[in-house]
Amino acid sequence: MIAKARKDLREALQGGFPLAQVYSFPPDRLEGPAIIIDTAPIVETGDTYATYKIGFKIVVIAASAGDTEIEVDNLDAMISRLLATLDNCEISAGSHFIAQGADGQQFLAYELTATTDYRKENNNEL
Repeated sequence: MIAKARKDLREALQGGFPLAQVYSFPPDRLEGPAIIIDTAPIVETGDTYATYKIGFKIVVIAASAGDTEIEVDNLDAMISRLLATLDNCEISAGSHFIAQGADGQQFLAYELTATTDYRKENNNEL
């Protein structure tokens, strides 16, 4: 069920961000623009029997443009597109930060959590 939730999220993000790299886990080397799904899911009991709320932290990395105003505009546009792409998910408050690539390059980034409901298919799943 968790693997399916991660796959579904990645597919939705790839459809919404055709020009960005979408990673199911943090990559070894960071390049923007990118969308990264964190490795640790958040799992809570759902509102009805055999349902679960599964959430993932998502990090949005803007492309480095050499101009802060352009980078902020790019990040704002990516966050807006992310919200539209995940309109069927519950989104919890996010925060911005500066991400650093392996070569010391800095990227504007934003992190939020997207949660959606899944039904347990059988007793052996999980």
